[in-house]
Amino acid sequence: MTPSRSVIYFEPDEKLAGLDPDFSKKITDEDSLLPGAEKYLSKTYGVHRDWIIPKVSNSLDLYAKKVREHMLRRQYLPAEIQVNNDLRLRQPGDTIEELKKNSELPIVVLKRDEWSKDLHLVGKKKFIIHLARTDAGYCKQFEFNYGSEEPIRVVLHDININPMQRYPMKASFNRFIPGRPNPIRVPIVPYNENQCHDRMLGANVHHVVNELDLWTYSEIYPPQIHLDLSHLTVKESIKLGDVEKMLPHGVYLHRKYNHRLYQAVIKLEETKLFRGKMAIKKHREQEFLAKKREIELADALKGSRKNEKKPRKKIQNPLHKSKSLE
Repeated sequence: MTPSRSVIYFEPDEKLAGLDPDFSKKITDEDSLLPGAEKYLSKTYGVHRDWIIPKVSNSLDLYAKKVREHMLRRQYLPAEIQVNNDLRLRQPGDTIEELKKNSELPIVVLKRDEWSKDLHLVGKKKFIIHLARTDAGYCKQFEFNYGSEEPIRVVLHDININPMQRYPMKASFNRFIPGRPNPIRVPIVPYNENQCHDRMLGANVHHVVNELDLWTYSEIYPPQIHLDLSHLTVKESIKLGDVEKMLPHGVYLHRKYNHRLYQAVIKLEETKLFRGKMAIKKHREQEFLAKKREIELADALKGSRKNEKKPRKKIQNPLHKSKSLE
């Protein structure tokens, strides 16, 4: 954004002929200028970035956040891995009451493979709340630095929330190892509901499964599973087996879904409004077909009557006519 530049326009001498003779002196005299005009005499243009960037940094951060959310909604997960350095090992005196006073929460890195014990850490509360509120918080990868030799690469597993206070109590993470099957939890996001015919007639969309547990061997995977509802009907639903065919290469359903691949993920439920509109629609279709049949029968009767009234024309043999002339 470039700063606005002031334009000074000088009138020709012909137009200044009839004005006050002291007009030229008033222009050059700084004391006689309007209030606030002095700052434009010493105004600098082309400000250096070190001076302007701190002023617009907040708006730039907000714009970058909106761009990241837009990219996540378009099934694109940025490749960068966020690093969290505000962590420490949990001590015996770190009770939930003490941690709550310091705006901290317990974090557990679950055991896996060669790591036979859970790792108990303590982190900031705002970090967990940010994960619970952001898009695709269960799919983002993080690196935890708590003073060890190597950082731990993790992905969110679950957040335990107090049902009475609606306050997060604990967060658990899984170790993420590239090349091995890593568990992730991906939300299901439907779209094109307005283009669904039965939905517009009054049927309700029932979300049977809101999240899916997957296994991924690759570091690049979709943060959301988008399901198109434009062809969804009351009799047909989207099942787990259909979602399995939509997954990219290297991403598979969890084995707990193997015995229920025919379970519906999203389906439409009939309502009284839907039944009433369908009854009206069928009644109108029957009326239309009945009128169509009446019109076809009337046209058929008119055609038969015209054929009865018209006498048949006698066709003479041209050979017979030529003989009679002879």
